[in-house]
Amino acid sequence: MKMRPIYIVLVLLAALIGFLTYVFLTWLGSDIGSLVLKLESNDPMARIDAARQLGRSGNPRAYDPLIRALDDKDPRVSVAVAEALAQLGDTRAIRAVGRAYKRAINTQYADRHRAAYHRLLEIAGLR
Repeated sequence: MKMRPIYIVLVLLAALIGFLTYVFLTWLGSDIGSLVLKLESNDPMARIDAARQLGRSGNPRAYDPLIRALDDKDPRVSVAVAEALAQLGDTRAIRAVGRAYKRAINTQYADRHRAAYHRLLEIAGLR
């Protein structure tokens, strides 16, 4: 049986994605890498838990995955991510957390978004 060229390409692409995921997770470190994967879970509670753990980790490599997760469709996850970014204390997150706060302004999570935003402003010496 002869394989069609498209199947060969798909198999090679899947192998490449697997390899790149391995390299990325190795670069992040195994603990951080597993939490980053958890940020992409279908379960919002798992994403919240991952965000909190990444914030507590203090690892600067958690910044980029958290920034990507800040726009999560579940507002509970978004606020947990904003709080994790504030806990990391990386002032590069000020604008992104500020935008998330503006999106959440009329929700029950506005106060928590605002607190994360203000914490980052204080760290940056802007408040």
